[in-house]
Amino acid sequence: MNGDKVQKEWGQSAKTIQVLENLAMCEDLELVDVLREEQEQMPEWLEDPPFGFNRKDFFRNRTLFYPGSGGDGHPVKLCARSNAAHTFIYVDYGVSRDNIQEWLEGPDPEELPQERPLPAAQYRFLGYTVEYEQCLKQEDLRPGGWTQHASPTNSRDFVGDNFIPYALFVVLKRDENFDDAHGPERLAGLFVGGDGIATYDALYCQADGTPSPYLVVLQEHGFGGNYDSFGQGGLLEQIASKCNVWPKWLLVADNTDIWDGYEKTLSLGERGGQHNHERNLYRRIKNH
Repeated sequence: MNGDKVQKEWGQSAKTIQVLENLAMCEDLELVDVLREEQEQMPEWLEDPPFGFNRKDFFRNRTLFYPGSGGDGHPVKLCARSNAAHTFIYVDYGVSRDNIQEWLEGPDPEELPQERPLPAAQYRFLGYTVEYEQCLKQEDLRPGGWTQHASPTNSRDFVGDNFIPYALFVVLKRDENFDDAHGPERLAGLFVGGDGIATYDALYCQADGTPSPYLVVLQEHGFGGNYDSFGQGGLLEQIASKCNVWPKWLLVADNTDIWDGYEKTLSLGERGGQHNHERNLYRRIKNH
């Protein structure tokens, strides 16, 4: 299956494993240092305009996938600073397209307050502005339809009958007052108003050659409106297991149970997100 191929391609060399083991013993290192060990080159289709969504191009490179994302820019910051991934997918049925537009426009960086955490409306992708955007249809993301590998019975109760699904593709360009240390010149993102679990299934688990996500963010939101857990034993892990589609990395909050088959890379993580939970990186164990 596709997952087997990707897992083989992502098998760690002895040198890389040794580097990660050394990193895990250094408490002064950051999560970005772990991801910086395997940088990705800028995708050719992101180098110059004109832009436009092409599914094969978008998923050909590493993707960051974040179910229940809200406007949390922390995972994108990690991947941008490390140059580990250039494309990301944020999925949340509790966020409207208007919310996304507000976050993307955001305040001027110089006007941001120094205290943390920031108000929810100011969680944006600091140092990047929208260069291109395009509204997408379901067939753009999943041409030919898709097969569900899990059918939750209570998801509709949480999503609500008045919810209007959407998908927005954006290209973000780095602001002129930032340099390469902040991140690559461009990033590309997909914002999906929908169910994070079903979207993972539809995008990655259809045995159509789509590579597994490079990194998945796992954070439970308590009373935030999730009908099932993202962590261990939940539907998301069940679908990943059934389809053998595993990300290489998990970024996991301290309130979330880790999936089977992953190991922590650093003894200390860092705080991020709207609720400022400590997060850490977990690496898929080779041949697990």
